[in-house]
Amino acid sequence: MSDNRTDRGRFSGRVAVVTGASRGIGLAVTKRLVAEGARVCMTARGTGPLEEAAASFPPGSVLTVGGKADDREHRREVFDTVAHEFGGLDVLVNNAGVNPAYGPVVGLDLDAARKVRVNAVAPAVVKTRFAEALYEGREAEVAADYPLRRLGVPSDVASAVAYLASEDSSWVTGHVLTVDGGLTVAGGTA
Repeated sequence: MSDNRTDRGRFSGRVAVVTGASRGIGLAVTKRLVAEGARVCMTARGTGPLEEAAASFPPGSVLTVGGKADDREHRREVFDTVAHEFGGLDVLVNNAGVNPAYGPVVGLDLDAARKVRVNAVAPAVVKTRFAEALYEGREAEVAADYPLRRLGVPSDVASAVAYLASEDSSWVTGHVLTVDGGLTVAGGTA
């Protein structure tokens, strides 16, 4: 699906934080959310690449806060900045590969969750710099195992995230959406 076929305005007036947003899937998610009307706080470890990525967005649509997602002070800075600059937060896309909270979600007091929906996206091989070693020099061979006969691209994952973060999925929670070009249903492993 082309990014030009999005439902413009689905995130109008909403605010998101996207971690790991300087490249790859995080950047594609940010692009998708902004294209659909969201204002986004982009975070990533490297402030240089983060600022470079943010420069491609319309003025006022994004802000950046560099730092590590597993750093408590960084997280506090992100949420304080979002509250000050945007007035609140509607969507958190935890794209960085860390988990700052440990323990089973099953034991969570449901009242503490205050109607929070938690979903995940599980992509197969996506053509990013991070995954190059999995397909570089043999992309056609790797893609042949996928029923859709191609590897994923960041916008494929961004589309799934936009769905799960929108009201279109308002009755979906605790779900892992597999985005793999049909690989697992065809008997393959991602």
